[in-house]
Amino acid sequence: MLPERRTVAIGEERVVAPPERAQGDTLHSDRLGYWGTGQTRSRDRWRLLDATDPQGQRRTSVSSWLDEPAERLTP
Repeated sequence: MLPERRTVAIGEERVVAPPERAQGDTLHSDRLGYWGTGQTRSRDRWRLLDATDPQGQRRTSVSSWLDEPAERLTP
């Protein structure tokens, strides 16, 4: 979960067939991007997974695992 708002430049939006269930969570989006913009942009890509847990809490998870199936990365 992100502690505060950050600038993220999304480079790729992966297809998520709704409703995709992953470990009890509903997965809404699977995106690849970079932290920051311009000169402050990160060199590495990050993966952002947006999901809702069984209690209805919407969460964004950040991972460096780009090739792992989204279902395995949701909290």
